[in-house]
Amino acid sequence: MKRLQADRDLFYQLVSVQNPARYVGGEFGARASIAAGDTTADTADAVNSELIVALCFPDLYEIGMSNTAIKILYDMLNSLAGVRCERVFLPAPDFETQLREQAVPLYTLESGIALHECDVLAFSIGYELSATNVLAVLDLGGIALRCSERTAADPLVIAGGPGVSANPLPMGRFLDGVFIGEAEAGLDQLAAELSRMKRRQASRTERLAYLHAQRHVWYAERTSPVQRAIWSQFGRHATRMHIPVPNMKIVQDQGVVEIMRGCPQGCRFCSAGVFYRPYRMKSAEAIIAEVEHLVSTCGFRNISLSSLSSGDYHEVEQLFVALNQRFAQRGVSFALPSLRVNSLTLPILQQVSRVRKSGLTFAVETASETGQYALNKLVPLQRTIEVLREAKERGWRVAKFYFMIGLPLPDNCGADGDEAEQIIAFFQQLIAAVDMQYNLALATFVPKPHTPFQWAPQMSEQQSVETIRRIKSGLKPLRVKVGYQAPFQSTLEGVLSRGDGEVGELIESAFRRGCRLDAWEEYLQRDIWRDLLDSQPHLIQRTLAGFDHNQPLPWQPIRSGIATTALLREFERSRRGELTQQCAPQCAESCSICNRTTRVRDLQQQNDSNTGRSATGTSSGSRAATSDHMRAQQPGDELGYVVFSFKKRGPGIFLSHLALLSVFERSLMRAGLDVRFTGGFNPKPKLEFAQPLSLGIESDDEICSLYMHNIIQPDIFSSLFNRALPHGLRVNGAMISRYLCGAQKADSLMQRFWGGDYLLWGPGLTEHKQRLLDGMRADDLVSTLRESSGALEFRLQSHTRAGAGVVKYLTRLLGRHPFECGIRVRRLRSLAKAPDGREDSPPLRFLSPRAVLPHSRAGSCAPAALRTSAAD
Repeated sequence: MKRLQADRDLFYQLVSVQNPARYVGGEFGARASIAAGDTTADTADAVNSELIVALCFPDLYEIGMSNTAIKILYDMLNSLAGVRCERVFLPAPDFETQLREQAVPLYTLESGIALHECDVLAFSIGYELSATNVLAVLDLGGIALRCSERTAADPLVIAGGPGVSANPLPMGRFLDGVFIGEAEAGLDQLAAELSRMKRRQASRTERLAYLHAQRHVWYAERTSPVQRAIWSQFGRHATRMHIPVPNMKIVQDQGVVEIMRGCPQGCRFCSAGVFYRPYRMKSAEAIIAEVEHLVSTCGFRNISLSSLSSGDYHEVEQLFVALNQRFAQRGVSFALPSLRVNSLTLPILQQVSRVRKSGLTFAVETASETGQYALNKLVPLQRTIEVLREAKERGWRVAKFYFMIGLPLPDNCGADGDEAEQIIAFFQQLIAAVDMQYNLALATFVPKPHTPFQWAPQMSEQQSVETIRRIKSGLKPLRVKVGYQAPFQSTLEGVLSRGDGEVGELIESAFRRGCRLDAWEEYLQRDIWRDLLDSQPHLIQRTLAGFDHNQPLPWQPIRSGIATTALLREFERSRRGELTQQCAPQCAESCSICNRTTRVRDLQQQNDSNTGRSATGTSSGSRAATSDHMRAQQPGDELGYVVFSFKKRGPGIFLSHLALLSVFERSLMRAGLDVRFTGGFNPKPKLEFAQPLSLGIESDDEICSLYMHNIIQPDIFSSLFNRALPHGLRVNGAMISRYLCGAQKADSLMQRFWGGDYLLWGPGLTEHKQRLLDGMRADDLVSTLRESSGALEFRLQSHTRAGAGVVKYLTRLLGRHPFECGIRVRRLRSLAKAPDGREDSPPLRFLSPRAVLPHSRAGSCAPAALRTSAAD
C-alpha cells in the first residue's frame, strides 16, 4: 500500500492553492498516521489486518470538520479494535485540478492512503445538494462511480446521514449500501464484523453480502422495507470524543455538545424533528463532563450547546449557571444556537452574555399567526418584541430572523396579505418597537420526505424569485439586510430530495459535465443543471408538483418509525390550523415511535434529583468566578513574561499567521498554562511574534512571547506546551522572567528583530543559484554566504528596511516568488539586535539573556531575572 506525505510530495501544488491546510492533516487529536514509506513488518501487518475506513463528509474541509456526525463516527470507529478510520474531504476546484494534473488519487489526511486502497469509503451526507460531490470524491479516489462497475479490488462504498437516509433512491446506483438512522445503533457492530472478515481474507463479494443482510442497510435491489435505527442510549453517559482539532478556521469554529437529540415540538415542516424522534435529553453531569473535555483536552473556549431546540432542555437556566460558575473564569463562553422565542428568558440572556455575546437568532418561519398554527410552531410577535427589548438593554445590537416562503399554508392565511406583505409588516412592527439592526435570511420551503408536508407541492422557482424581489424592495427603506438561498438551488434540492432512482442519471450527467459544490453559490453551475432539467421536464413535474395521499411515494421503502396515519393526521390538522401537543413520555398522540426499547428521555419525567444538584453545583477544583469573565490577578501570583523559540515543519508550514494564533490559543488551553488575556469583546492570549513567516516557509527558530499569571520553569513550560501542540510545531526552548511593575519596559520582539540565517534548496536552485549569488554578493544586507551542491545558506539583515522579509527579498532577486522557481526556504536562526543598539554590533540569538534587556521606557512593567532552557 503506497502512502502519500502531502506536505512533502505535493509541496509546490499546495502552496499554489488557497487554504492548503485543508489537505495536510496533522491536527491535534488526529489518529497517528502510518508513516509514509514505512515498510517495516509491523506496519505492513497493521495495514493488512486493520479495516481501513476512509470517512468522508463530501464538502470542503471547513464544512466537514464542523459536522457533528463526522466527529461521532471518527471517535466511534477508531475506538474499535482492528479498525483504522481516517478522514477525507472534497478538495476545492483549485486543488482538484492539481491532483488530476499530477495523476495523484485523493487520499486520507492521516496517512495519505489513496481511497481506492481503503477497505471502506464511508460518506456522511448532510444535505442533498452534495450529491455531485459524492461522485467527485469517488472519481478522484480512483473508484468506479456505479456499484455495478466496481471490481473485487474496490472498497465498499456506504453512506448515511440526513442527506441520503430519508430518501436514498437518487443515490442508489452509486452506493453499495445506505445505513438508515443513527450510526451509534449498529454501525460499530457492522465495522467490527467487516474487520474480522478482512482478517479471515473474506472476498469483497462476501463482505458485500454481509452488508446487504443488515436490517438497517438499504441498497438499490432491496425489496423489503428498512427500519430506521434509533440509539436508545443517547444521553445516559458522557461522550468524550477523541477528535481532531482543526488547524484552520472552520465554519463552526467551536466545541459542540449535543445536549438533546430530537425535538419535542413537532413542527410539521421539519425533517430533522421527525427523523430524530423521539427526543432524548442528556444529563447535566454528562454535559458538564463533555464541556470539560472540550475545554481541557481539545482547547476550545467557545462551546455550542447544540440541539434542534435547546431552550426545551429541562432546567436550561440552571445548566447555564452551573457551566458559567465552572468555566467563566477560564474565558469559556456558551451559545444556544436554536432557541424558540417562548423559551428565551431574561435569566438565559444574562447567562448567555456573561462571557461574550453569541448571535441572537429567531426562526420565525412565517409571519402569519394563522400560518404558525398550521406549522405547529407559535412565535408570538409581542413576545418577540419583549425579548428584543431585554436583549438590547444587555448590549445586543443585531438580531437575525429566519423565514421560509412557499409553505403549504391554509388559504385563510392570506387574509392579512400574501407572504411578502406579511414579512414586510412584521419588520415594520419590530422596528417601530425596538430600534436594532435586523437581518433576514430567506429560504424557499422544500417539502421533505417523512414529514406531514411530504405530499405538498413545492413553490416554483419563478414564484420564489418574485416573492423575494418584493420582500427585498419592501424592506430596503427599513435598512433590513436580506440574504437568501437562490431559488434555483431550492428547486434542485427538491428534485434531489424527492426524486426516485431516475434522478441518479441526472446526478451523474451533471457531474460528468463539471458540476460539484452545488450548495455553494460561487460554484453552482446553473447553466449545466438548467440544460439537464429542461431535457427532462417530467422530473420536475413528478417531484415538485406534489403527491396524492393514496399514491406510492419514492421513499416508501424507508420506515422512519412514524406511522403514515400519524403524518396524514398532522397534515389534516395543518389545514385546519390545529395545534398538536408536545412530544412527552405519556403523550396522547399515537405516532408509533415509542415502544418497549425506544422512548422519550426527559430528565424532568425521570425526576433525577442528582442531576439537578450537579447542574447547579460547582466543581471543587475550580476557582470562584470573578466579576470579570477572565482570570483575574490573584494574591501571590508571580507574573511571568515568556520568550520561546519554536520550530515549524511539515503540516505546520501551511498555517497562515492568523491560523497559527488560533492553534497557539487552543494549545495553551490544552496545556493548562495560566496565560494572560487581552481585554475587549473577544479576549485572546497576549502573544507577540518577532517576524511571522509567509505560508510555506519552514523554520527551525521562530520567536514568540506571551504573558503568564505565574512563572514556571522553562523546561516545564516547553514540555507542557509541546504535549499540546499539533504535528509540525514544536518548542525548542524558553526564557522566562518575572514581570516587575514599575521597571523599564523592553522593546517589542519586532523592534528587537535583526534578521536571520536562511537555507535555500529545491529542484530549481541549480538553475537560479548564480543569479542569487550575484545579487547577494552585491548586497550589504547579506553576510556569511555559504553554498553547496544542493543548497545555499546566507544571513539576511532585514530590520533596516521596512517589510524586507526573506520572501520579498528573494522575489526581488529572482523576479518572481521563489516557490514559482522551484526553490524552498527555511529559517535556520532568528537573530536579535545587540543590546547597545549599534548597527555594526554582531546580533545575538533571541534566547540569550543579553538579547532581552530592559530599555529606556520607565514607569511600565518589564522583564527581569531572566532564565532560559535553551543554549545561547
